[in-house]
Amino acid sequence: MSGSERTIRLVQIICLIGSYNGMSLSDLAQECQVSARTIYRDLSVLAEGGVSFFLDPQTKKYRVYGNAFLKPLSFQVEEATALVCCAQAFLKQESILAMPLRRALTRLTDGLTDERKTAVEKRSCAVDIAVTIQENGTSHMFFTHIQNAILEQQQVKLQYYSKTRDVHTERIIDPYVITFRGGTWYLIAYCHMQNSERIFRIDRIEQLELLNSKFVMPATFSTDEFFNGSWLLEQGDPVKVKLRFSPEAARWLRDEQAHPSQKIVDLPDGSLIYEVTVNGTREITRWILGYGDQVEVFEPVGLREAVAEQAKKMAGMY
Repeated sequence: MSGSERTIRLVQIICLIGSYNGMSLSDLAQECQVSARTIYRDLSVLAEGGVSFFLDPQTKKYRVYGNAFLKPLSFQVEEATALVCCAQAFLKQESILAMPLRRALTRLTDGLTDERKTAVEKRSCAVDIAVTIQENGTSHMFFTHIQNAILEQQQVKLQYYSKTRDVHTERIIDPYVITFRGGTWYLIAYCHMQNSERIFRIDRIEQLELLNSKFVMPATFSTDEFFNGSWLLEQGDPVKVKLRFSPEAARWLRDEQAHPSQKIVDLPDGSLIYEVTVNGTREITRWILGYGDQVEVFEPVGLREAVAEQAKKMAGMY
């Protein structure tokens, strides 16, 4: 999660507590569309920063102390501009985040002086961020239900379409976290049909039912660890890939951090050896094919043969 996303959420929490007659942890989590644990950590950050609120033991709601008021955060022009630009990137297309982002932007800009507001408007016009979002009506319909299931640690029954295998299945899952990668919303969950942690595209969920049964999320689960080694999303056994890029391609590749594990060795003729360890080879194969005849696969042999076969088929088409 980026710092700008958290800053927007902290502003939203302050506004929610100050605008209502107290809000519970679960209400704050639902409004901000994150887990209760995330809200709890955010409240600790706000408390350390001097924001005056307390937990009412009777109502279990967070309230403002006495007649005190919550002072709005004061953003510098550069900080406000960064938040506005990041939010506007998601607002270029209608998405799941559109409504809360618009509210957060309104509260942010309302808290700026006229002078700073004008400066932010001018500076934000100099920056353009493009975010590709692939969603459908199903994504919007199920997003909040899945969030609530994660918050309450409630098991879910899914009717799911797997495009890779072209099959429709029904399965029980323990939902862990929603993640946005490659322009698409995914759900990481424990699948009882597969007896393992799996990734589900939210826009391929056909039906969803929240069950009365509960689950306990593993304390050791981490999204970063889950995707550690993935090229983007792919799971599987670690595979060491060794490639040789031509001098022309090497000029561009030296400036690209395609994967955290990559290692580059320059060769005397200007070419380079590229080594990386990834989970599975499906996603990296597509990347390799994008370089055409400017790259040669050395290892593993299976990947070399698969790329060669693809090259033969492409040559046959032309």
